[in-house]
Amino acid sequence: MQGKLLRERTKLIAGLVPQSIATTNVTSRYFPLRGYDKVLFLISCGKIAYADPGTPNSVVAQVMKATSAAGAGAGALTSFAATITGQIDAIKGSVLVDTVTNDVTITINTIVYTKKAATNAAAREFADAAGLVLCVNHATMGVPNVTAAAVGTTVFLTSTTPDSVKINMVGYEAAKLIPATEEGLALVEVDEGDVADTYTHLAIKLTTVGTIVAGAQMLFANPRRGPVSQLLTAQYPAT
Repeated sequence: MQGKLLRERTKLIAGLVPQSIATTNVTSRYFPLRGYDKVLFLISCGKIAYADPGTPNSVVAQVMKATSAAGAGAGALTSFAATITGQIDAIKGSVLVDTVTNDVTITINTIVYTKKAATNAAAREFADAAGLVLCVNHATMGVPNVTAAAVGTTVFLTSTTPDSVKINMVGYEAAKLIPATEEGLALVEVDEGDVADTYTHLAIKLTTVGTIVAGAQMLFANPRRGPVSQLLTAQYPAT
């Protein structure tokens, strides 16, 4: 019989605590899938700096399979992966605006803003960080469902509807105009039927290009025996 609390019907495991991963990979422990219908891997990351030139910085999350908790016969669960790429579909973003050269542009969610000597938000022209804030927040010429705020020379971009609007940024001038992802989020869902019977355990592997703080949680759902027992440091309600 399933419990009335969500925690009695799903098992939460801290697969990988958030950590700095510097152009390498880290794999979690292998956890048993059997006894649950599905598992959801939730991957989050902090700042992804702009990479110029070459391949964008990124976090790749790959589900791994094995025949034991020790990782025997480990290998990738083909196709069950997700990539968080810098400046693409960010949950939150930022733009360094520091003495940008005139006529350099920054595109935010397809809206193009141009550096000029003076700010004219109605013409989508900015002179400095404060000017870009005015542009992004403009009632008619701004970025729909995105709000901006400046801290010094950095403009932070936040979705006002985070369940549906993400932030994309295109534009760069060395040391002067630099977009970055501030927060990224991804998920990978696996059904027990997606895993061959010989593989009983799953893990998550995070690989970065660039130095990025990232982590992953695992949510095992639909237990065949319940209620689920959680291993937690604290909880509310207690029972």
